[in-house]
Amino acid sequence: MKNVYSRSFESAPPPRNINNCKAFTLAEVLITLGIIGIVAAMTMPSLVANYQKKATAIKVKKFYTNFNQAIKLSEIDNGDFKYWTYNNSNELYDNYLAKYLKVIQVQRNIHMYGNFTGGIKFIFSDGTQAICSTKTNLTGYGNEAPISPCIFFTRGISQWTNNAIEAGYSTHSVFWFLITENGILEPPYINYSRDKLINLCKEINSLGNGMTTCGTLLYLDNWEIKDDYPW
Repeated sequence: MKNVYSRSFESAPPPRNINNCKAFTLAEVLITLGIIGIVAAMTMPSLVANYQKKATAIKVKKFYTNFNQAIKLSEIDNGDFKYWTYNNSNELYDNYLAKYLKVIQVQRNIHMYGNFTGGIKFIFSDGTQAICSTKTNLTGYGNEAPISPCIFFTRGISQWTNNAIEAGYSTHSVFWFLITENGILEPPYINYSRDKLINLCKEINSLGNGMTTCGTLLYLDNWEIKDDYPW
């Protein structure tokens, strides 16, 4: 009877001679690491900038969407926005928005260098902030009868300076909106052409133009920061 457990090992390959294996020299490894470092140094700033742009656009869109959703939900319970009655920012928030606007903290009676008085600061869970006030001496915006300007800060309000915005800061982090008499939060100057918005957005130290139009450009571009956006 044939032994089923017998096996021949005569055809097994000979043991591998590790002395014949080729390896990278230290110089080759260092050169490779150097090339990787150079490529990373060249591409990293672009990757970081693209990430910051996308993160900024997402935050602005989120604020716009959530605020408008809060108004619409309140209208279901409290009737059409045009029939809401309030005397100041506190009453607008307490009576109509507090239940529907998701915030982690509210600060009252915020004054913005003579432009806002009695405003409310909203602090959101993602670190962004907004200030809205029904009492302001700012007018215009090219929109129909704004009820309350709202300034949205993607990085909080700490970098807002008394006299001017840090260079480039407004295009990255400060975006203006308006609550209109129709009960809609929208950016100002929505009827301006895109070319005009780009030129105005570049005027970062102009309160009447540059600082109030970057959000409108973002809104017009469907919440995407295009290559020609003044970043």
